[in-house]
Amino acid sequence: AARLHSGVLAARENDGATRLLSQAEDEAALSPWELLEKYPLSQKTLAAVDRFAGETAASLLRGTETNGCYSPLSLYTALAVLTSGAAGETRQELLDALGQQEETLAGELETLYRWNNQERNGVTEKLANSLWLDATGRVSFRPEWIRQASRDYHADVFQADFLSGEAGELLGQWIEDHTGGLLHPSQEEMGFTEDTVMAIVNTLYYKAAWLESFAQASVWQETFTPEKGAKKEADFLHRTARDTRCLVTEDCTVGELPLIGGRMRFFLPQEGKTVDDLLEAGRLQELLTASLTQDADVVWSVPKFEAEETYDLVGTLQQLGIHSAFNELTADFSKISEHQLVVGNVRQGTHLSLTEDGVEAAAYTVIDVEAKSAMPRELPQVLMKLDRPFAYVIYGQDGAPLFVGTVRQP
Repeated sequence: AARLHSGVLAARENDGATRLLSQAEDEAALSPWELLEKYPLSQKTLAAVDRFAGETAASLLRGTETNGCYSPLSLYTALAVLTSGAAGETRQELLDALGQQEETLAGELETLYRWNNQERNGVTEKLANSLWLDATGRVSFRPEWIRQASRDYHADVFQADFLSGEAGELLGQWIEDHTGGLLHPSQEEMGFTEDTVMAIVNTLYYKAAWLESFAQASVWQETFTPEKGAKKEADFLHRTARDTRCLVTEDCTVGELPLIGGRMRFFLPQEGKTVDDLLEAGRLQELLTASLTQDADVVWSVPKFEAEETYDLVGTLQQLGIHSAFNELTADFSKISEHQLVVGNVRQGTHLSLTEDGVEAAAYTVIDVEAKSAMPRELPQVLMKLDRPFAYVIYGQDGAPLFVGTVRQP
């Protein structure tokens, strides 16, 4: 994959990408309190991401029988990059889904980027964006938007051939490089078509140890009883957390295990309730943001598990009210290109593993942008049957009439 042509690349560097990358390295040593002071987190944006997570996760995870794992932040960030290139109704639908205002979008995503790019003391968080532009010349892209995506959203910019499959192969390698080697999607998994001319890609990698590690002696087998199917023996992690906080409601018990640089919240349905009961959109959002108000000694028994999944996100986004972006008659990405662009596929792949050492998880989100020809208009038919006398004119290369004549008989 080639970097964008030298003129745009130079502009990207002049717009501060190199400076921002060096800042990120310097700021990796900042404590959470120093980050909070330098890049204050907007409560409005946190609430917007919580709402987005509750609505999208409820749509994706309900009614399944396998382990699910979905990254709302990865999808949220990729959609923000797409939003920066949208206009009109398309842009407003995307902003509404993200819970953002046009004038605050770039700044709020900058803060999320800072908070989710840290590596120290047993925790690694890496959030990355990239743009993949078709190199065959089928579509021209606006350099000012490419520079904006690179500057405001820290996107690496590449050119490659989607028609030959080169872009899919190189993009898959980029994803693997940015997800700790956990994910390497194939061209088919990313859903590119012969109309694909651009891909917006986000990756998220997270690895953190438990704040209080589980001793090896605390791991032994117990029986796991699924909602359907046979019981299974599995390795469980055991610990009693003294004088901690939890929440017990009519439909579930909520508890948290602290990680270095994070926390993992668990929702256990009460007897007679199911996970799907908790995955109603409104209820899940409540549980994601609920305060743990009850003091207790929490006796933990947690199965070691892995989850790996791929999601088609188009239907979920349409449920959020995003319709124009997928309709080639109404999609408005005029800030990206003068050509008619429309979102084709939106896919996400994830991987998560939980062991006695901690949690490791990765996700990628790919937004496939396609170029479409304008739909043909319905026009009346005109019959040009030259079966009676007619006239004609022949023009030269400069448009001047060279010959004018009539045909009165064949």
